[in-house]
Amino acid sequence: MEELLNWLRQQNSSVRVFSQFSEKALALRAAEPEHAAMARLLADLAANFSEAYYGEPLPLDVAERALARLTELVDKAVRANAAGLPQQIALLNEIGRIELS
Repeated sequence: MEELLNWLRQQNSSVRVFSQFSEKALALRAAEPEHAAMARLLADLAANFSEAYYGEPLPLDVAERALARLTELVDKAVRANAAGLPQQIALLNEIGRIELS
């Protein structure tokens, strides 16, 4: 999950980044099965955002907010995975309730 966070921190705010993030998170799901639920929810969140703007103009402020929020969630995931089950479950529930746009 930390590699995913580091990659995300180096990206700009384009629709393609959200699509690539989704693919990377799904790959992480297979590589780190102990974090499969977290990776799946993050992947779906990013994919939903990229699909919402596919072929549509993406305002810069919306893209930057979404990227900042996604980066914050992945950072929380890294910390929750280190902290243990209660924090992981709380974050899974948080991710399950939000949309990036």
